[in-house]
Amino acid sequence: DEKLCLYVNMKQCKEWLSPEKQATPRAKQYLHPRKTMLCAWWDWEGIIHWELLDRNQTVNAELYVQQMQRLNNAIQQKRHDRQYGVLLQHDNARPHIAIMTKEAIQTLGWEVLPHPPYSPDLAPSDFHLFRSVSNALRGVSFNNDVELRAWLEEFFESRPDDFYRRGIEKLVER
Repeated sequence: DEKLCLYVNMKQCKEWLSPEKQATPRAKQYLHPRKTMLCAWWDWEGIIHWELLDRNQTVNAELYVQQMQRLNNAIQQKRHDRQYGVLLQHDNARPHIAIMTKEAIQTLGWEVLPHPPYSPDLAPSDFHLFRSVSNALRGVSFNNDVELRAWLEEFFESRPDDFYRRGIEKLVER
């Protein structure tokens, strides 16, 4: 019984200040006003769904359930030709283990791959996908979220055919 294995992670993406812009000293209204949270779900074939959260938006169980519903729609669109269940790997963050989340996973008919606490070495998104994103972002700056979204779209689409598969195969080694 083949399963669609999804890997999820959420990371802060810095929106770097362009070199030609000068920083203006001012009181910080928000703790991290120039950061955007990237949420990505992927399998061995590539990115299935990703989204950037609004500035200073917090991931709670309600948002996570909404994201899973959008992910389920993306799975139906992008992986419609396959007949298998979903095996989801996510960590033990509060929104991931909330009752509301567990009920949504059950309703969707998904299974959860156990993930030991404090085990970033077992998260392919951390050691493979986001490391690659981080390396590619070195020296890159964006003027707005539109540019950031376009860059991410291009980045995800430009990965070699075996990029995502290698990330999952590395999990077995770890």
